[in-house]
Amino acid sequence: MACFYKPRVLGARVGQTLRIKNADNFLHNVHALSTVNPSFNFGQPTADPGKPIEPLKAAETFRVKCDVHTWMSAWVVSLEHPFFAASGEDGTFSIPNLPPGEYTLIATAGDGKLNT
Repeated sequence: MACFYKPRVLGARVGQTLRIKNADNFLHNVHALSTVNPSFNFGQPTADPGKPIEPLKAAETFRVKCDVHTWMSAWVVSLEHPFFAASGEDGTFSIPNLPPGEYTLIATAGDGKLNT
């Protein structure tokens, strides 16, 4: 039984359409706890190559959970710019094409909390 979201934290752009896939051959429920973006809550009874959801409307960090498997949880961080990255297993990351300048780095942990 796999029962986990991958990736655990997903960066996405405002206006982007997400596609929710299920690689397992058993029931999952995908439930977004968004407040600004369109929420969704639907079942995926078997393996599913992908169900598109409405495009993201605004910058927001929100949790996605499975109502069937309570330990399944992930976070979506929607941003209005393309300058974000997810870290690798070793903690490294890169943000390509970042214009020169001074920036404040904001990190989102697997629990959705922001750290600057």
